[in-house]
Amino acid sequence: MVNTRKLKAVLNERGVTQAEAAKIAKLSPVAFFNKLHNKSEFNASEIMLLADGLGIENKDEIFFASNVE
Repeated sequence: MVNTRKLKAVLNERGVTQAEAAKIAKLSPVAFFNKLHNKSEFNASEIMLLADGLGIENKDEIFFASNVE
């Protein structure tokens, strides 16, 4: 489960919009929104693209959260 709050914080820190993040992950903006809000799950390649493209070092904390606030 994605920790939406933490992923949004990373986007904000990097000055990246959700539409830009969707392009990085090779997703449509709607698909990215759904994954960001846990309506569907990011697959491994999307996680790697986002981690590399956004410089995310703590991907487990963000993409594999057990407790989402």
